Amino acid sequence: MLPNGDVPMLIVEELVEGQALVNEFADHERRMLLLALARLERGDSVGFDYALWVGYGDGWRAKRVELLRSGYLSIASQREGTVRATERIRELKASMERVAA
Repeated sequence: MLPNGDVPMLIVEELVEGQALVNEFADHERRMLLLALARLERGDSVGFDYALWVGYGDGWRAKRVELLRSGYLSIASQREGTVRATERIRELKASMERVAA
């Protein structure tokens, strides 16, 4: 919090003993990404995109591309623009859940 009571809009990460301490904005993104991944595992590509949008706002498409490039997603239908989860998605979810614990 700034001296005038405002909350800075920057997301700040500090590494302390190997643990990333993230502010509430990053926690919201993590929770929404987990929700998005759960929807995708059920075959709900539209729900996945919606949850990414809720979590990342205008940056949701960039996050989707990042997940594609990292091998967590693959294109289900080029024509419809839908994606599906790959086997690597379990690794990502487990890693995110460990950080939350």
